[in-house]
Amino acid sequence: QSAEPSASPTQLTVLSLTTDSVTLHWVSPSGRDWNGDFVQFPITYQAFPDGENTTATSTSTNSTLTSLAGNTRYVISVALESTGGVGPAAMVAIVTDATDTSITDTEETQEGSGGDNHVHFYALIAVGVCCGVISIAFLLFVMANHRKCSHAKSADSKPASGMAAAEGSGGNSNCNKARNV
Repeated sequence: QSAEPSASPTQLTVLSLTTDSVTLHWVSPSGRDWNGDFVQFPITYQAFPDGENTTATSTSTNSTLTSLAGNTRYVISVALESTGGVGPAAMVAIVTDATDTSITDTEETQEGSGGDNHVHFYALIAVGVCCGVISIAFLLFVMANHRKCSHAKSADSKPASGMAAAEGSGGNSNCNKARNV
């Protein structure tokens, strides 16, 4: 038996959005990634966060989902199904509202995670926030260390005598090591 498709559809795009429908377009994975003959594109959508999974299918790279609830966030996934199975899915989150035609989020995930696709969405956001916080903390540390070294350097450049001179020359040894690296 063939393996399932190894790639997800790409460029999942919202073509139109109303209070009760959405029209999607995507690009199919390359035929070499199908791992079998093409069957269809399974489309799963769920009102976020507690709606039931609804499934539709398409044999083209466009689909219109209808009878959606107004002002409701939906998570939609599109995968490729071949004779080898169902491959990974491309995902998009939308809010049904006639004035909002933008994609609010995209991600790729493996099909078969059940109704837990929203967990992946929030995990991705959490990882991004953590990386941002760590980056800011690192930059603040570097800036504080740079300021400390600059202050120590300016103290070394002033003439000093006796004990003050000894304290000034030893106070920036870590700064000198950092500059010599």
